Amino acid sequence: MIRRPPRSTLFPYTTLFRSLEVKSVADGNKCELILSGPQISKRIEDDDGKIDETIFGLKKLNLFEFSRTNLKALPDSIGNLTNLTNLSLHSNELECIPSELSKLNGLKHLDLSRNKISVLPDVFHDMSQLLSLNVSFNVLDSLPNITGLVHMTSLNISHNKFSEFPKNLVVYQEKKGKNETQPLIHLGEVRARGNSIEHVPSVLGKCLPSLKLLDLEDNVVRTVAGEVGDFAKLKDIGLKGNPLEDRRLKKLVDNNHSASSKPILDYIRNNCARDADASSSIANKTEKKKIKRKKGTREVETENGGKTELDFIRVLPFDDTVPLVCVSDAVQGVRPYVVCCILRGLNLKDSSKFKKFISLQTKLHDNICKKRTVATIATHDLSKIGAKRLLYDARPPSEIKIMPLSKQNEMTAMELFSQMQKEAEFLRKEKKRNTYSGVHKFLYLLEGKELFPCLRDEADNVISFPPITNSETTKITSESVDVFVEVTSSVNLKWCKDVLDNLIHEVALGFNTDDSGESDGTEKKCRLLVQQVKTTDSQGQLKVLYPSQTDLQFSDLDTKRSQI
Repeated sequence: MIRRPPRSTLFPYTTLFRSLEVKSVADGNKCELILSGPQISKRIEDDDGKIDETIFGLKKLNLFEFSRTNLKALPDSIGNLTNLTNLSLHSNELECIPSELSKLNGLKHLDLSRNKISVLPDVFHDMSQLLSLNVSFNVLDSLPNITGLVHMTSLNISHNKFSEFPKNLVVYQEKKGKNETQPLIHLGEVRARGNSIEHVPSVLGKCLPSLKLLDLEDNVVRTVAGEVGDFAKLKDIGLKGNPLEDRRLKKLVDNNHSASSKPILDYIRNNCARDADASSSIANKTEKKKIKRKKGTREVETENGGKTELDFIRVLPFDDTVPLVCVSDAVQGVRPYVVCCILRGLNLKDSSKFKKFISLQTKLHDNICKKRTVATIATHDLSKIGAKRLLYDARPPSEIKIMPLSKQNEMTAMELFSQMQKEAEFLRKEKKRNTYSGVHKFLYLLEGKELFPCLRDEADNVISFPPITNSETTKITSESVDVFVEVTSSVNLKWCKDVLDNLIHEVALGFNTDDSGESDGTEKKCRLLVQQVKTTDSQGQLKVLYPSQTDLQFSDLDTKRSQI
């Protein structure tokens, strides 16, 4: 048994027993050291709040993590670790950072997140190799000069006390003189959510030419300058949780569940007011466009005074030729939400267009539908339905009979489900994988349910078994012209509408109706005909009519509605 020596001889004891990890790194000539958790906090308490100084003699360290402890101060000797490339000090109780950090001029990744830092020292002028800086979850309200971080690609200042966009990120010199500050030309990601930022600088795209991601969620941004939509490489902008004054922009932001911010950026570019003072300093060779409403249409007004109306989607009203969808009470506890519409006059005869249409559904299933977990799309050739009334119902799987896509025989939903489970397990073992692939990975959505959802006609012919398959009898082909679209969800109607909005937008831009379609003799053109479908409850009360007046709100397409 080793007896603890008296406190007067604590230094040898500290070195030998309380720093076994440090000794292991030193003896093994290792380059990485990670100290984390309650045990390390206990050591700090035992040593009067100090960190073991023997750490800073490990000159060969290139990765050092000291996290999730009660450390309040970092010793100046941190500057001795000159070979560090990765320093992680997250989730401590640090209140300040020593200026000796500037000696770590080979550092590439610095994580100071989840501390209590209120001021950062001016230490970054000699750290030109730094690639990422994370200071999120502190109490900062400003940044020191970081314009020397010419190689930095990622900056995270989320959840701090910033009331304005950091001024050190908005530095640009038109003429690059010998002593002038250069822009942060490689900075591609700026995360600043959870602050109190009110304004997005319209010149930010010029100062940060590589900016691809700008996260400003949960701030107090009220307006966004039109120039933000012109940022050359910006693909993803986060604006949710802001009190945006532009209601249409706010709706776009709140309803955007896809991975792409393109509709938001398009709207900002075309509709939001521009910063006159800033726009004069930005070389913008494209025509500035201003969208305005005029008698139910939208016009694009260019700088030279010319006007061109946008292409449009024509919405046809529900009538007696369109199937009415009735939702039964039985489906309420299974998959209760369904929204439908009809795409009229599609031209899919070109094999590439037909394949693209099928691929579009797969893409939407993977993105906005979140792998079918929140919504599922099904398409049918309207001419093969025939019925004037469809029932969205739920039944025991043994009572649902359907001829699945690409099958020639009818089977019950239970037989199909069991067969697919066996196929999924066989394929998983054959490919030596831990997960299922294809449609098999969605089987779990129905596993254990006593009732399965289905869409059937008055003759009890099942045309859809969501979220698994459609019927072979109503499947679309390259000859299909009018397509009945259903979107079902277990979450809410809003998901169904958002999915249909996205589908219609993509189809309108990529699958034009016949070139002989509607035109007013101007540059505008009808890109797609969409007919409304009415959905009612079991008592005949209206549940949803899609598309309604509030649906199909796009920045690059107008929507015209025909009257009955």
